[in-house]
Amino acid sequence: MDAIANLGNQHKKSAQPRFVTLIHGRKIEVTVKFSERPHLPKHGKKVTFRVYAENGIPITVEVNGTLLERQEQRMDILAEWEGVLSSTIASISADSEIQLENAEIQVLEKKASAENK
Repeated sequence: MDAIANLGNQHKKSAQPRFVTLIHGRKIEVTVKFSERPHLPKHGKKVTFRVYAENGIPITVEVNGTLLERQEQRMDILAEWEGVLSSTIASISADSEIQLENAEIQVLEKKASAENK
């Protein structure tokens, strides 16, 4: 994920502050659904990759590499699937990039809709 590494360096060079949004002193918990396979880098202990919200906002995610590998296998074997990320927001940049840390990822089989039955 050179793009993520480069993006991180750009933030450092431009000195754009990252901030964490808190509600009543707690980080915001979010659930992000995705149905397109993200570009996944080689696995390590922690893996960072990016998905995009419907409105195009980039969401950078850090997950456990072993968990990601198992869920990636599910993407390969299921005909139709939907991914779900659950995490807290680590930071939001000035240009609206959302950073999630220690996210849980789960790939679920998509149920056939009533129209397709």
